[in-house]
Amino acid sequence: MSKLSDVIEAPISGEWGNEDKTGTGVPVLRTANFTNHGHIDFTNVVTREIKNLDEKLHKFLRPGDIIIEKSGGSPSQPVGRVVYFEAEENKYMINNFTSILRVKYLNQVQPKFLFYLLFHKYRRGDSIRFQNKTTGILNLQLDRYIEETFVHFPPLEVQKNIVQQLDSVYMLLSLRKGQLEELDRLIMSIFNEMFGDPSRNEKGWEVSSLASISKSGLSYGSGASATNYDGKTRYIRITDINDDGTLNNSVVSPDTIDERYLLNDGDILFARSGATVGKTLRYRAEFGRAIYAGYLIRLVPDQSRVSPDYIYYFTKTPYYNIFVERSKRTVAQPNINAQQYGGLKIMLPPLSEQRKFASYASQIESQKSLVKQSIDETQRLFDSLMSKYFDD
Repeated sequence: MSKLSDVIEAPISGEWGNEDKTGTGVPVLRTANFTNHGHIDFTNVVTREIKNLDEKLHKFLRPGDIIIEKSGGSPSQPVGRVVYFEAEENKYMINNFTSILRVKYLNQVQPKFLFYLLFHKYRRGDSIRFQNKTTGILNLQLDRYIEETFVHFPPLEVQKNIVQQLDSVYMLLSLRKGQLEELDRLIMSIFNEMFGDPSRNEKGWEVSSLASISKSGLSYGSGASATNYDGKTRYIRITDINDDGTLNNSVVSPDTIDERYLLNDGDILFARSGATVGKTLRYRAEFGRAIYAGYLIRLVPDQSRVSPDYIYYFTKTPYYNIFVERSKRTVAQPNINAQQYGGLKIMLPPLSEQRKFASYASQIESQKSLVKQSIDETQRLFDSLMSKYFDD
């Protein structure tokens, strides 16, 4: 058993520099480029002008470097996330909210083995005791973290074999997630083929406001508090809604049940406040008896004119995303009220065409369910291997 500080070089701090006015700056990775799966998203990398670059060549990332988040996080996401760098050497730097952990003895420690170990410790919550909060930002006490974190390393060949196993399962997991994304794209491709771009309405469909296709107007949810699940009525909050239109496993009940807020199959919920403003859910009877919380807005569609599935997928279009960005008012936090949502303009193709699309979408959603099941099984395998190799 060794201290983390014994097996890595002194942590290398990041650089932020100045605005890149010439377009020739250094690509700098930020925590915005971190994924929660330990890998780096290179799709939105900023460039910065770094002064005295010749003195900072050691700060360029090398394959095998581990980047750790020092500042950021949130109440639901502790600071201390790690990602593994495998891209081009001497091209990227990191910003000053992060640090580089670089293995000192490559003949003793396989860098990716150390990454997986630290990744597992983070997911287990080990970094929480090393964080503090200043001016609303969570900070990792990095010096304490590397001095008080203990790690065990089997022989190098064993480390390499473990990494190969974990990499293989992770690649399978990534493949399955890629399939899920392709199915999502297929649904939207069919939507676009059948109905066209809502911003141009090149097919000349009737256009109506969201409020005018509602049976009873858009309405706010219950102000009840969440309590332990009573086995009968679920309380749906913004945080319970996944991006894929499903609900998570954090099941609670309202402390007061008012039947005015009971949901019916086909109701559409819109998030009205917070970082996920604009998120939507198409409520399905299979979700079980539920009422919705106050930071959500309900639309009860007039199903003689519009298909709930059509509305839901309409909210996945770039047109809808632009509407959300333009409509939300940033005071303390982003917000879109019921009146604003009610003013959203929506194309109304013939109901028969909407239902035909809903049938296609339902078939693809069935395929997605099978892929999700495979993802869950693969994730459980990955998690069990991580526990097997890294739990103390």
